[in-house]
Amino acid sequence: MTFLNDNTNIDEFFLFSDFLEKLKFGQYNDPFDVLKEFSNAISKKFRNSELPPNFTVRQYSSDAAIQEHRIRESPRYRENWIVILWLQHFLVYSSEPSDIIGTKWLYTKNTLTQTQRLGFPNSIITDFDIDAPSRQKKNIENKDKMYDEQVFRYIFELMQAGKYKEACNFCDLTGNISLSLAIAGIYEYFDSFIEGSNLQGGSANGILNKALWRRMCWQLTQDNTLSSYERGIYGILSSDIPSVLSLSHTWETQLLLYLSSLVTSEAEQSLFEKNRIEKDVALIKVPQSDFTSSAEILNLLSNSPNSQIKKESQHSCRRFISAIINNELDFIVDYTAKKIEYLLQGDDNEMEEEGQDLENSIRFAIHVMLFLQQIGQTIGEEQNRDIIIQTYIEILRTSNHSNLIPLYVSYLSNETALTAYSIVLADIEDPNERRMHIALAKKYGLDIENTIRRAVSDIFDLYDDKDIHTSTFEFSSEVSESDKRICKAVEWYMDNGMWSDCIHTSVLLYRMLLNKGKIQTVREFSRLIPIEKILKSYKTHRLRISIEEDFELSVITEGLEVELREYQRLLNCLELIEIWNLNYASTLNTKNQSQPHIPSELWKRDAITLCTKVSDSIQNLCATWLFEITESEKVDNTTKQLIFRLRTRYIPFLLIELLRTFIEAQLADPSFLKEAASLATFVASEDLKLYDLFVQSGRLSLFLETIADACADGVVHGERGIFE
Repeated sequence: MTFLNDNTNIDEFFLFSDFLEKLKFGQYNDPFDVLKEFSNAISKKFRNSELPPNFTVRQYSSDAAIQEHRIRESPRYRENWIVILWLQHFLVYSSEPSDIIGTKWLYTKNTLTQTQRLGFPNSIITDFDIDAPSRQKKNIENKDKMYDEQVFRYIFELMQAGKYKEACNFCDLTGNISLSLAIAGIYEYFDSFIEGSNLQGGSANGILNKALWRRMCWQLTQDNTLSSYERGIYGILSSDIPSVLSLSHTWETQLLLYLSSLVTSEAEQSLFEKNRIEKDVALIKVPQSDFTSSAEILNLLSNSPNSQIKKESQHSCRRFISAIINNELDFIVDYTAKKIEYLLQGDDNEMEEEGQDLENSIRFAIHVMLFLQQIGQTIGEEQNRDIIIQTYIEILRTSNHSNLIPLYVSYLSNETALTAYSIVLADIEDPNERRMHIALAKKYGLDIENTIRRAVSDIFDLYDDKDIHTSTFEFSSEVSESDKRICKAVEWYMDNGMWSDCIHTSVLLYRMLLNKGKIQTVREFSRLIPIEKILKSYKTHRLRISIEEDFELSVITEGLEVELREYQRLLNCLELIEIWNLNYASTLNTKNQSQPHIPSELWKRDAITLCTKVSDSIQNLCATWLFEITESEKVDNTTKQLIFRLRTRYIPFLLIELLRTFIEAQLADPSFLKEAASLATFVASEDLKLYDLFVQSGRLSLFLETIADACADGVVHGERGIFE
């Protein structure tokens, strides 16, 4: 069957998901409307499908009407019919032979004509009716034998696939007229006029005495002078097992054979019960099915003496087919979940299939399971259902079909959905893909807010430098991949308008990064998540919700807002220092970096302005930065200790950077050296208590040495230096 061997492609993913989405949103008036096309296809296969929904079998009713009544009264009988039609639909058969000869036994006829003209004796047939070889006990030419074998094989395969009209047409095309007539007997006699299904003018077709016709076909299967495929054709017509079994080399074709035999026996039994088979016909015995149910047939195949058939019966898809036929649907879920567990445990001894086959099995199982769930029938254990759905979600993720994932997440329980979907979201960094998932999650009614929170939390948990209480500290200008990932995680909150979460998480991330000295990462994060934007968006969102909805938004405390703005002040200072560094670097001699160029007057004017900005920003920041938070009674001691640690690390750092800036700015104006020296007084101020921060940071010596260097440079400049 083709679906067991097809490679996975994008159409298969969308074929299933599109159907499931339509079913989920009620685009079918009735759950079973989805089977309409399949039902139509099945009804066309029945010769008596023109009968009204309710009809009565009468004495004059045709045999076809009697059998149709049996089908409608017996669900098991009808199910077997449907399985046969389904198997035939998927059966693969050969292409039509390319060299078609329209004359039967052409080579034999030519040989006979030549030998008779020359007067030579011959051992070939002299009559050309279909029975001539067995009647005259003579042969046909080998070329005709070979061609007949090719023709009969193709006809046999067409008939196995239920292509009876095509088989008749091919018989006519190749001169096998008698065989064409025999195949046409497959259709039961049906008269739509007498059955009352077409009162405007009926038509009758089919064979009147099909029981006799079947026995004729069966007797031909016993004729060993016929080739194997010719006997196989008559075997299909008469539901003979031995003549067809030898030509049926797959699980599907053998299942089809045994089911056909069972259905034929049941059909004939219904005619016996209505005394529709004449006694003289009944005296010609034909084999009846040894089975009473499809379950017995499936059991035979799973224990077949043919090792290939037995192996095929163990394939997951064929096990699923058996479970559906036997109405053991729980097996599909529980068996698939067990296979997945074996795979996760690496138990190769329990794995009968790998890779694509297992993926196909999972795809089959999940869509049978979800279809039934959608129409109100739950199969398998809940734990096993969740295992299958989560595994399929992983298949979609790794095959770049993440846009289909939200649909399948919607079938998971709330907590399981949070866990499964958060894992998916945690790996998404592309802005467009993030927004797509947010839209789809809302479409399918998922708890996207809590899922995003879980995803961001998972990313933070995996972050290498998340410990904010560590004593290890070193300034770094590098931005690792882990740094980038954790910064981008906060974008989920922005994209979904979760401004409270965005602010809370941003504060936490600033604390983490600054505590590790990751200055460049902090700057990158501030560009990604602008502080002013999220504060303004939070206030706007809060105002709108308070007016439009009866909903309480998570409130951001004044302390958090103050802390976030303090980090913005720090960022402004870092940005000015970076600008100064670039400006000063432009004056350096490219051949000797220790000797600067003589700067231009324009550069000096710009440098004076820039240095003044740097000075004002840093001194204003250091005088008050985060001080209010350390003194607040509303802040817990752990946070106070963290904030004090940040003050201890960054205020000395900034003041030393300012010192360096002053010393470099002497190129523009030597009086900046006096500004450098005056920083000693600024740090020693009892009101600001900055001296203690230098002591705590261990940078006091460096600070004093740098001031000493500034003073030494100032002495050199004389009145333009530190002296006026």
